[in-house]
Amino acid sequence: MDEHDRDIDISVREGNTGSRVKKPKTPEKRKLNKQQKYVGSWTIKVYDHNIASYKCSTVTLADIRLIRRKLYAAPDKLTQDIKLCHTLGVCEKVRKRSNKVIPKKRLLNITYYLQSRTQKKSIRVCQAFVTKSLGISKNRFNTVAKVIHNGGVPKETRGGDHVSRKTEDKKNKIRDFIGNLRGTERYYNIKKSVRIYLQANLSIAKLHKIFNSQQPAQYKSSLSMFYRIFMCREFNIGFSSPAADCCALCIRLKDNIRK
Repeated sequence: MDEHDRDIDISVREGNTGSRVKKPKTPEKRKLNKQQKYVGSWTIKVYDHNIASYKCSTVTLADIRLIRRKLYAAPDKLTQDIKLCHTLGVCEKVRKRSNKVIPKKRLLNITYYLQSRTQKKSIRVCQAFVTKSLGISKNRFNTVAKVIHNGGVPKETRGGDHVSRKTEDKKNKIRDFIGNLRGTERYYNIKKSVRIYLQANLSIAKLHKIFNSQQPAQYKSSLSMFYRIFMCREFNIGFSSPAADCCALCIRLKDNIRK
């Protein structure tokens, strides 16, 4: 019996296609690296401020350890920013500098407070003291202060995927089109990996043209998008090789028998 006679006609969706390549590593390593960024480093510098404005010298080492333990209990930036809101006092800038000097673009006046367990009150400290004690940059404090001044709460606004959701419907149309394609499942390759083979006279470019011809204008895609979905890990499909030892009559009769 010819090996081509034992091929199984099956759709891409029906076949358990699996993956053509190894799956990437779990995002645990990336998550751990992100958490490691916000665990804090223990570096402290003592400041002898004990004046009416700042009482840095009255903050004990035990107070700093307690504050750091509460702050870094959750290695998450958003949670830490919410806790930092309790250490800041924000108001608009009042002092106006001379016009002869180029003014700084500072619109807010920020005061820093640390909670003292021994004195049972919040102590005002300088910026250098709180940044060195907590291991947080002044730029991060400024970002939190702007949120407080606007009457909001810290939110996660860093990066993220803002593009893929706009084309999700179009991608789902492409997935449905590829899933409805008919192919063959080779009998000798089932145990190793289930791979679906499409007809030899097809190609990715031809399938892309067929897809665009069947879709309205808002769902027409580019060849690069179609190619990425076709070659992604969702489908384990390829194109069969032309049978070199079969004549046109035999191929036509086999197609009639399958139908």
